[in-house]
Amino acid sequence: QQYLEDMNDQLGLISFSEDICEPVLWSHYADSHRGIALEFDYLLNDGLHKVTYTNERPAIDPRWMNDPGKFGQLAKVLQGFWYRKSLGWTYEKEWRVVCELKKCKTSGGMFFQEIPRDFLKRVILGVRCTAGATYLRRALDLHGFETVELVKATQDNKTFEIRC
Repeated sequence: QQYLEDMNDQLGLISFSEDICEPVLWSHYADSHRGIALEFDYLLNDGLHKVTYTNERPAIDPRWMNDPGKFGQLAKVLQGFWYRKSLGWTYEKEWRVVCELKKCKTSGGMFFQEIPRDFLKRVILGVRCTAGATYLRRALDLHGFETVELVKATQDNKTFEIRC
């Protein structure tokens, strides 16, 4: 347990989803549709891994911690922690990158990692987002994102589908 806590102090996760229009994602991660989503055209990163959904938890044998010969097994099991979630989360279609927190910028107790400008394709305002499109367009333009599309998500009147 202490080893995992130490790792949490050193490493963080950046999560991505294959489905930007999934309503439950908007509810969980975008303040009940009041936030925004960022759509990326591509992610060229050797550290990007698809999350595996299973009900089996990875387990570490504590004896491996001090045994250099077991480092490979330990590393494989640790990846299981970072890239594995319960089957109930399958709808997320998640991909993750593990990053070193010391290499991140910090603000307000949060950690941020810069993503190359040419990766950002669209900014989608949530169905209930109150941020002004004009303000956001100006902010994108001022920071070199003139080609990034800005759109407002809508909810289908007959289904729960979110259109992005």
